[in-house]
Amino acid sequence: MLASVVVLAGCGGGEDPEDSAASPDGATSTPPATSQPSGDGAGPPPITVSAGGSEHVLEPWSYCWDGTCVDGTPPAEQLALGSAEDVRISFPEEDATFIARMREAGGGECARTFEASLERDADDVFVLEPMGMAGEYEVLLAVRGSSGDAAVSFTWTTPRDGAIAEPEATLAIASPFVPLGQARPDMSVSNLGTDPGNAAVTIEIVAADGSMQSIGSEAATIGCPEGSVRFFGTSDDPALTDAPGPYEYRVTLELDDDVHEAVAVWPSAEGDGSQPYVPLVFEPPLPGLG
Repeated sequence: MLASVVVLAGCGGGEDPEDSAASPDGATSTPPATSQPSGDGAGPPPITVSAGGSEHVLEPWSYCWDGTCVDGTPPAEQLALGSAEDVRISFPEEDATFIARMREAGGGECARTFEASLERDADDVFVLEPMGMAGEYEVLLAVRGSSGDAAVSFTWTTPRDGAIAEPEATLAIASPFVPLGQARPDMSVSNLGTDPGNAAVTIEIVAADGSMQSIGSEAATIGCPEGSVRFFGTSDDPALTDAPGPYEYRVTLELDDDVHEAVAVWPSAEGDGSQPYVPLVFEPPLPGLG
């Protein structure tokens, strides 16, 4: 549930939030927007959000909690927190963890998105600091606890620049469940500074017996969300040939006129091989926002 909620708000459906009346310091002049309660007491407790000297109690609009699931949508009128310095979050579950996803407001489902896990501080609250460049963001706040997971949302105009993630790339081909001859590559690049006009990848796969085969692909999607590129194989692509692992992946990535190269091994010496994805570290480094 948590993953699906985060994906939905990060690059998916839902209406663009409408602004509620808010002063620059984050105090609202209208009651906070909430979703419909579950009605049977089986839903999660509310999430308390404090910003700019004001406190707001938000009922989760989507959750799976104590066996009850509600696949809701964000309220049409989102709570607006103004330009508070930070957002402080309280929740009455000792084992709760939070993930915040901030999407640039007004950019639609493919707007640039930032994500972070929140840490509990000495006052037993979680603190959300600005991420990305200063500006207005649609924020999805997802909590996970022993009873399940839930989500609330609001808008926040960050008063300053925050942390900006470096570009990242991952690749999956072989896995413990699918032999190489039936595998299809899946490669993702995120947090690029700008969307390339064109992107292509070539991957050489070197097996343990020294045999090598090569596959190539144009980008399947570019810029959704902004700063990302996705490559994945389909059943129409030429099939790979079975060969013994471990496998060395030699990756050549073209972003417009620039070429970046990376090498990775699956399964890695540090991993147990249970996950097919490996991180890719490119040279020269991929261009980011910083």
